[in-house]
Amino acid sequence: MKQFPRRRARLKLVVGLLATAGVISGTAYGTVRVTAAGTVHACASEANGVLRAVRAAGTCKKGERPLSWNLAGRPGVNGHDGAAGPAGPQGPAGPQRPAGPKGATGATGATGATGATGAEGPAARAVVLEYPSATFANPAEGQYGTPTGVDFGTVPCSSGKKVVGGGVQTTSGNQLVNESYPTDGTTAGPGQAGWGATIENFGVTDESFTVYAICTNQ
Repeated sequence: MKQFPRRRARLKLVVGLLATAGVISGTAYGTVRVTAAGTVHACASEANGVLRAVRAAGTCKKGERPLSWNLAGRPGVNGHDGAAGPAGPQGPAGPQRPAGPKGATGATGATGATGATGAEGPAARAVVLEYPSATFANPAEGQYGTPTGVDFGTVPCSSGKKVVGGGVQTTSGNQLVNESYPTDGTTAGPGQAGWGATIENFGVTDESFTVYAICTNQ
């Protein structure tokens, strides 16, 4: 009676070793003794605890005890997510690629709205022209140089106007126009207020000349 505990102890030891061998050497049992459900079946001798692998439960002989166990245990719980690893170093810049082909011209955009009418500008100033003139004596040169035969005359524009042109007309072919230019309107000094001319009479008769000015309000 005292030997039974020893046999049971030996049986437990042998079964444990066989289970371990089955896990480590799963290929040997997998093709012959393991069912489709992944269950290992064996028969343990009641006399000495020796295991004998069988294909299915219920095939043990007299004097053997049926044993079975699963190759895979119950799935364990999911582990915690691991910590994020450090960022890797930046990779080298890629090679410069050739420019792509020119894209097609886009469609013409819609016409924009008409802008607001601008403010009315100041009224245009009417252009006013005037043509003043004046006639001057031009006696012939005297025997002793008096008179000299050279005379100057200027015609002014009216107040607020400036000269834009002018001229002179003589009464004889014996007169020479020495100068004709815009003046200050009162003297021989240049300016924009009148027109003047210098005439020389090299004949023997007294003559005259008329100075004309073209003046405007612009």
